[in-house]
Amino acid sequence: MRVLLLMIPKGYDLATRSTMADNVALESMMKYNDLLYKAGVLLSFNALHPPISGVRIKYQGGKQIIQHAPYEGVNETLGIYWMLKVKSMDKAVEWALLCPLQEGDVIEVRRIHQTDEFSEEARAIFEKYPDVHARIKKYARKKPLNQSEQNWEGEGGAILENS
Repeated sequence: MRVLLLMIPKGYDLATRSTMADNVALESMMKYNDLLYKAGVLLSFNALHPPISGVRIKYQGGKQIIQHAPYEGVNETLGIYWMLKVKSMDKAVEWALLCPLQEGDVIEVRRIHQTDEFSEEARAIFEKYPDVHARIKKYARKKPLNQSEQNWEGEGGAILENS
């Protein structure tokens, strides 16, 4: 099964555009990422810029509303995510418990839907979009990625899924 670990850093909703993790926290997080990778459970991960650099679009009253940060009434925002491939939800929780959190941080563990969990009718809808499937298949490889195939792209990004 695939799961997402969603990290919600305390106070990230108020972070400035230039907010970055300190080097001690960064080193701890990279050790954790390395542990996940070497265990063969890490499919991808990324750290997100603070909310101040993004926008929210919500649908309300029959129209779309664009909101710029800070977002009223929002005090928890996503900062990092990891996609893992594990045998059970219990294993996912075990991996989440190893994450080097700081006081007030939260990790949420969520399963990712598998295609076979949907009805035949829903799967028929998916098949109407072959371009999307082609893109997914591009990243769903049978063999492990070598160093040059990893999706770092100069941005400190994630490892491509190698299910």
